Amino acid sequence: PRLQKVQMKERLLNSLPDLVPSLSYSEKFQLLFRQKAAFSMLLLSVFFVFVLAPTQNVSASSNNILEVTQGSAVLIRGGERINVTEESLVIQGDRIEVANDSMAHLYFLDDSQMTLGPGTILAVTEVYVNPGNKARTEVVVDQFTGRAWTQVLNIVGKDSFFSHRFPDGEISVSQRASFDVDVGEGSTRIEVARNLVDVLISQGNQVYTGTLGQGVKM
Repeated sequence: PRLQKVQMKERLLNSLPDLVPSLSYSEKFQLLFRQKAAFSMLLLSVFFVFVLAPTQNVSASSNNILEVTQGSAVLIRGGERINVTEESLVIQGDRIEVANDSMAHLYFLDDSQMTLGPGTILAVTEVYVNPGNKARTEVVVDQFTGRAWTQVLNIVGKDSFFSHRFPDGEISVSQRASFDVDVGEGSTRIEVARNLVDVLISQGNQVYTGTLGQGVKM
C-alpha cells in the first residue's frame, strides 16, 4: 500500500508542467488551469488513501486459524482429538489445549489475535459474523487455565464485541484493546496493555464490575 501511494503521487506530480521563464497571458491561464486540475486530483487521491482506504479494515478474515509456533497443541472437536503442530482451522465449539512446552497463536475472523502460553486450555465458545454486515462480529472465548495475551484489533460498531471469560470473571471489549489474562490455581491475574476494557470479577459472594484502563493490573 505504501508503494502504491508513492507511485500515485509520482504520477500526479509528473503531470504538472515545468515552469518556463516567459509565457503569454493565454499560456499562463492554461498553465494555471492545468496546475489547479492536477492539484485537485492530488487532493482527491489523498482523500481516498487516508480517509476512505482505512474502511477496508472492516473486512475481516473469513476463518479462525490456530497456528502452533513452538511444540504442539491438541484441538478437541466433538470428542475427536486432533494433534496440531503447524496450522489448523478452528470453528465454534472447539477446545484448544496447548502442550506444557509449547506456544500458539489464535487468529479470529474479526482479526483479533491471541497468543496462548504453555499449558493454556481455552474453548472457542462463539464466533459470529453477520451475513448482511461483515463489520458486525461477536467472539466469545472461555479460558480455563494458562496465560493468554489478547489483541482486539478490528471491532466496528456498538453491536460488535469480544468477550474473554475465565473461571472467576469476564473481560468484554467493544473497541481496539490489548490485555493479558493469567489463570492460575484459584486466582486470575489481569493486565491491560492498551485502551479500556470492561470487567466483571466474582470473589466469593462479591461481584465487581467496572472499567480498567491502560497499565492497570489486578
